Amino acid sequence: MFGNVRWEAVFALVFVCFVCFVVGLVLWIWMLWLLGLLGLVLIASDIAWTILSFLRAKRAGQSKLKF
Repeated sequence: MFGNVRWEAVFALVFVCFVCFVVGLVLWIWMLWLLGLLGLVLIASDIAWTILSFLRAKRAGQSKLKF
């Protein structure tokens, strides 16, 4: 499931969203702050959806990963 994920790209995207959020918050540029916050929320929801899908597949016996 996670074998083909480029973790460097994921961490870079999270870092860019976090920097946008912090810079927008410090300088009170609401569009930048909102863009960073929205990016962080979307990334977090995507990770949560992936984990929940994996757990659902594991419970149904369709997962090939062993944990």
